[in-house]
Amino acid sequence: MAVEISSGPGVPARLSAPTRLARVRAGLQEVLRARELTVNLVRRDLKVRHRGTFLGMLWSLTTPLMLVGLYYVIFKYILRASPAQDVPTIMPSRSSSTSSVG
Repeated sequence: MAVEISSGPGVPARLSAPTRLARVRAGLQEVLRARELTVNLVRRDLKVRHRGTFLGMLWSLTTPLMLVGLYYVIFKYILRASPAQDVPTIMPSRSSSTSSVG
């Protein structure tokens, strides 16, 4: 016994692949058309957020870099953690992809 689910007036029907692709393409085109507005809004937000600070907009870069440095110090020197040996890596090691000259 097969059950068929129909979409009612309040439930949108599932879009076909070409329709979804067309909507995604239209959305991307709209973003590209509004890129100047987006850039100006982001720039203004950063200026307002960092107004009056010593480094100004450089805080947007220094904060994540300091966080990465803090994690490095904690894991490398305080916890003395080493990379796991049984976890596969994304990139192959150099020794397996190149021949040794000797």
